[in-house]
Amino acid sequence: REEPTKQQQQENATEQQQQAQQQQQQQQVNAAEQLAVRLLRYSAAREAEAFRDSTHTCSICFEQVPGSDCLQLPDCGHFYCLSCLKHHAAAQMEQGAVENMRCPEPSCRRPFQPYVIKELLGEAGYARWEELLLQRTLDKMEDVVYCPRCDTVCIEDPDHCAQCSNCLYVFCSFCSDSWHPGTDCLDPHERLRILERRKKATGAGEKHHEMDLVNQLMNLKYLSNVSRKCPSCGMATIKNEGCNKMTCVYCGSNWCWKCQQVIQGYDHFRDSRCNMFDQEEINRWNAMMWANERAREVEMGQFHMQVRLQQNPEFRVCRCPVCGQENLREGRNNLLRCWSCNCHFCYSCRSWLRGKVGQHFVGPKACKQHGD
Repeated sequence: REEPTKQQQQENATEQQQQAQQQQQQQQVNAAEQLAVRLLRYSAAREAEAFRDSTHTCSICFEQVPGSDCLQLPDCGHFYCLSCLKHHAAAQMEQGAVENMRCPEPSCRRPFQPYVIKELLGEAGYARWEELLLQRTLDKMEDVVYCPRCDTVCIEDPDHCAQCSNCLYVFCSFCSDSWHPGTDCLDPHERLRILERRKKATGAGEKHHEMDLVNQLMNLKYLSNVSRKCPSCGMATIKNEGCNKMTCVYCGSNWCWKCQQVIQGYDHFRDSRCNMFDQEEINRWNAMMWANERAREVEMGQFHMQVRLQQNPEFRVCRCPVCGQENLREGRNNLLRCWSCNCHFCYSCRSWLRGKVGQHFVGPKACKQHGD
């Protein structure tokens, strides 16, 4: 057996010494990291304790609230009283807007952490939020459809054919009817007529199933008559009151009810032929705000304006940018005053003029006060 030379012994000793130094340095680094973590935890605990022991102003209700009744969001540091945050979370859940579980601060909008949502909604509400979030995620997947018989999640083929893994039903993902290669889908009206003829000749169990389909198709027929689809995601929307600027609760897009185009803000109603308010909505609002007296006044004003327009067909009609009432432009003066709300506005650019209204027409790039 050969004995290691003196040089090899020195190299081994040097290598062992280096390893010992590296281990010592690593231990020092680990100790420093652990110390830093303990210091950060201690600092966070003291800050949380100081926050709980003091009072703060909630940015939602503007009430002075003890820190123990507030919740400070971990990611952004914004804080609100628990009552306001719970109402905020409950309102989003009621609308099904699971993506809006975010910091209420307009300049922040960071999403809530799951444990924060659980604290705000409770166990049942948190389970519902997870269910809706999963549903929303599946709905955004283009190739995911649901079996019309058992509601099982299915994957459709490029030709829109899908087979349920639970009941093995093969169906068309467009019309939810049996797979019909080479033929077009029936629209809801045609399917409704066919089912109404078939339901009289079926058995009791099948008749119940057919009646369910009939009710579904009647709902589709009603929705197709009174609703319009969001141009971004296709979600059916019903407008019952308010202006013609719609906000989709599903995807958050802003769109115009009149032309069904995606818009940004309210400039669309100034630059296009779409009105922000329909005349029926204006009348309804006036009747609600000013009761019968104001409604009669508006009706009389509209009547007199129509009479003057018939007597003077050369007058031009324009809407007030403030209240939306129709006004007449007589002559060539572009400075108009609304007969309904007494606000001044420019006929050329439809701008609401406040203060020194004449200054709007001063300057090389200003509107002309008189002209066609």
